[in-house]
This record gives sequence, structure tokens and C-alpha cells, in this order.
Amino acid sequence: MNNITSTLVLSAVLIAAIVSGCVEEISDHGIETIDPTPQPNVPPSATPVSKVTPSPLQLLTPEETLPISNMALSDYPKLFGKDVIIVIGENANKTLEYWGRTSPRYPHLTWMIGGSETIAKNLYNLTGNTPVIKTDAELTERDRTECNLILLGNPLQVMLEGRPPDANTVITEIYESNPSMKRVTRKYPGRWKGVLELFKNPWNPEKHILIVSGSEDRGIKAALAKLEGIHEINETCIVVECESEQKEIHHEIDTTPALAYLLWPDISNITADDIGFEVTLTDEVHSLNDIGKPSVPFLIKCFKIPGNSYVGLVNVTFNNPVEIHNIFIKPVQPAVMDSADDCNWLNYTPPPYTIDNETYASHELYPGEEYKYWPYTDDRAQEGEVLVHIFPIQYIPADRRIIAYKNATVSIFYRVPVPEDDYS
Repeated sequence: MNNITSTLVLSAVLIAAIVSGCVEEISDHGIETIDPTPQPNVPPSATPVSKVTPSPLQLLTPEETLPISNMALSDYPKLFGKDVIIVIGENANKTLEYWGRTSPRYPHLTWMIGGSETIAKNLYNLTGNTPVIKTDAELTERDRTECNLILLGNPLQVMLEGRPPDANTVITEIYESNPSMKRVTRKYPGRWKGVLELFKNPWNPEKHILIVSGSEDRGIKAALAKLEGIHEINETCIVVECESEQKEIHHEIDTTPALAYLLWPDISNITADDIGFEVTLTDEVHSLNDIGKPSVPFLIKCFKIPGNSYVGLVNVTFNNPVEIHNIFIKPVQPAVMDSADDCNWLNYTPPPYTIDNETYASHELYPGEEYKYWPYTDDRAQEGEVLVHIFPIQYIPADRRIIAYKNATVSIFYRVPVPEDDYS
């Protein structure tokens, strides 16, 4: 056999060996690609892709990913049928050893572990495959590129106390790699609201990522509940809200103490005879303090509601109006230094008398607004409150006329969440 024949035979043998998998092929970049050693936390159904694994920081740009026009949340069971890892924040799984007993380091986060297990059970019922559950700290580069990821929790928030216990740093990494994505924050999607968002895996566009997040725990739980009935949603991103009940309370208020405030000679020239009925001043009465403008009194009332409430509307309705004419409500003056406040009192020149001529020449009601309110609620508090500023006196400066209301009804409309599945 001559040299040429020998060479041809050897080449044929080598090619056959490569095809049969007996010899490792050399890639175009001169890097050997071999099947990676199976890892205990990777789903058995995961099929390794023979390629160089990119670094977590080497994310594909949106232009390099596949279009999502044909993808929807209703495809969730099909897209996440295999090679799935559910990722939660590492602190949700931390424990403490105390007197020989193991307990959660953050007891208020145990529901998140239960929530991830609920997702796993739901996917098993839909697909027959059981996902792996990992923390963000346990997620490997191989996991990012070879698996479909379900990210459960909040993105990392900047807080004075440091990292919040429920933060999922993988969500944060996704947001930082794609500034065009609308990020979940404390304000978006809002209180009691959660987000389900489906998109291509930026580390491998052949895989997918589903974010299950929210502005707070109740929102995330609402998103988890929606995930169990997602089959008819033809969108890639939706906002869901936890189920709640509408409540309302009504309070009848005596607003005549505001008239009593006007009886002070330094405030107005009104008399008890002008009013025509008995009034009593209370500590709920205050006055507007815009320099040069009328010292119109108003009431501050505080109403208690459950701490886990969400206030939708506050309304104040006035009753029994009284008109009083020829009344001058004096303008608010700048503060004057007291002789006890400064050792240079003798050299002090008090500010001049100040009046806002434009306001006092107006035929419009002052202050014009009838009420303002501020709700203060917190899911962690047993009791919340609604602070209401009520303006029962409206003054028309140019006419020297006041319109005063004797009574008002304060109505507060709020919602409270219904008992929820705690995923425990």
C-alpha cells in the first residue's frame, strides 16, 4: 500500500471516529468542547449545549435576542416544561441554630419558600417535570445558559439598612443589563400589586425567563396565585392585584369651633352676636399661615382605620351654611422677635405690616379648597389613620363676607385584603 493510499485510509478512520464520538472535535476557536460533568442541582432532563459558556456579565443585547411577538404567558407550561430552575433570594432560605433547634432566620419570608414549592408542584401537574429550587447565590453560570429560570422575589433595593431580606439579585442583574425594561420598585406596580413578565433568557435566547415579583409581599403572592391560572393570557407582561374587600366609614363633624376661633380680636372683627349661636373653641382648630393672607381657621381631624388598609377616597360634605357680612379677617403677619429671645432686642426693628392686596381685592373664595387628606397605613401595623384638614369657613375678601358651615360629613372609602394563602 503506497503512502497516498495509507493517508486516505487513516483519514477515513479518523472521520469515522469523530462521527461516532470516539474523538473530541476541535472547535473553530481551538477550544475543546466536552460534555460537562452532571451537577446534582441541575434537572436530569437538561441537555448540555456544546459551546463556550459566557460570563454572567456578557449578556446578549436586545438586538441579539429572538423576537417575542409569538410568545405569551399562556405558553408558560410549554416553555417551562423542562430544564427549569426556580430562583429565590438567598435570605429566604437562611436558618439559625438555637439550643439545638433549627429555625428560619427571617420567619416572615418562609412563605416565599412555600411559594416556590407551589410553582414547582403546579409545573409538575402541568408538564410531569419537577423544577429545581435554588437561591440566587447558588445559581451557576451553567444554570443561566442551559436552563429556563423563574425568578421569584423583589429586585435589590437601595436601603439604609442594607440588603432587604427578600431581594433576588438575579432580577436586579436582569434590570441592570436592560435599562429599557420597566423595573419593579416600591412605586411600580404599586401597593398590593404584582408583576408576571416573560422574556427571552439574555444569556441564551433559546431559553426563557419568567419574573414573579411585586412592590411588596401581597403583590408577589397575587402574582403567584395568577400563575396557577395563566393559560388564557396572550401577553408577555401583566400586573395583578391581591383580592380585597371594600369598606367605608362615615363621621359627622361639628365644625362650629372654627367660628369660635374668629372671635379672637387679633383674628377678625366678628362678634358673638354676628354668629348668632353658641360656639366653643377646641384644640382641633388651626389657621392658615400664608404671610399677608387672611388667617382663615380650619380643623384637623384624625380617623383610625386598620393598618393594612388601602385608602381609595376621602370625601367631605358640608351642611347648614351660614353667611355673615361685614367681616374683616386680618392678614397673617411675619413673626416678631420676643424680647426674651435675643439680647439685642433694643436694636431690633419689627417687620412692617403686611397684606396681600391681590388676595384682599379678590371676589373668589379663600382658601377655595374644602379639605385635604393624608392616609398613613402599613401592613405591619395593627392600626392606621387618615389625617384630614377641613376648611368649613370660606372667606370672600373683597365682599368682606364669610360662608361658614355648621356641620360636615367625612366619608372614608378603603379596602382591606381578604385572607390569603400564606404558602406555608
